[in-house]
Amino acid sequence: MPAAPTLQPRAGAAPGKAMHASFRLSASFMPARLLALGLVCVLLAACAARVTPVDPGRADAVWQSMLGRAPAKAEPYRDTLSLRFGTEGSTRRVTALIWGNGGDSLRLDVRAGVGATIAMLSQQEDHFLLYAPMEEKAWFHEGATSPLLRLGLPLPITLFRLEALLHGRHAEVFGASFLRCQGVKDGIEYELEEGMGGRLTVSADGLPVRWQDDSWRIEFSHEEDGSLKRLDLANIKGEKGIVLVRQREHPAPFDEAQMRLELPEGTRLAPLSDMRRG
Repeated sequence: MPAAPTLQPRAGAAPGKAMHASFRLSASFMPARLLALGLVCVLLAACAARVTPVDPGRADAVWQSMLGRAPAKAEPYRDTLSLRFGTEGSTRRVTALIWGNGGDSLRLDVRAGVGATIAMLSQQEDHFLLYAPMEEKAWFHEGATSPLLRLGLPLPITLFRLEALLHGRHAEVFGASFLRCQGVKDGIEYELEEGMGGRLTVSADGLPVRWQDDSWRIEFSHEEDGSLKRLDLANIKGEKGIVLVRQREHPAPFDEAQMRLELPEGTRLAPLSDMRRG
């Protein structure tokens, strides 16, 4: 705020009169200063009101309600997904079919169009295999970290955690307990020390609303029955992604042959770290 103007005494004027006039004019700016200070205080109070303490019993009940949405046991599944990913103004869209028996192995086929399979993936525990039919190349990866980012897919989670989210097994993604919590405008925000870590906001109905850490943010949308409908992802690099559930099937258990990814004879196999994103 600019400094309040003062009156300069006229030549020959008495100093006391000039000082009196200057004081009157400066004092006229006091209400504006007080109003600005009051506005700042109101804004700060409004920001602080968005985060409130929450009753520990209620926080635990909401958390347990989320965990309680998991099925009694893992069941065979086959889900059709629509994936859109990329940066602002440059996105790609593919369709994915993910299936498995709910155990420690799964399969995923990625299609760019009707009948055009561009990638076939298999994961068993920490062993990951990718085959690109059009290139007749395959890559392997082993480790607990997700190889999806290497493939250009903005998913900061493993395929197993994605599958667990799709079927409501939240403890496998976020852990069975939380470190601390606080009330926010759209639910309760839990600070996590297990699973993905970060902070998870859960609605009063026990549904994930938002997960975030220092690099990533995921927004959740659900069907009326509480099943996951959509994930909206974004990171600090400007990469974005959408995972949309198109169809859910509950087939008979898959046998070993249906879960195996067979590589054609002569396929070149290399570490995933050698793959160039393009």
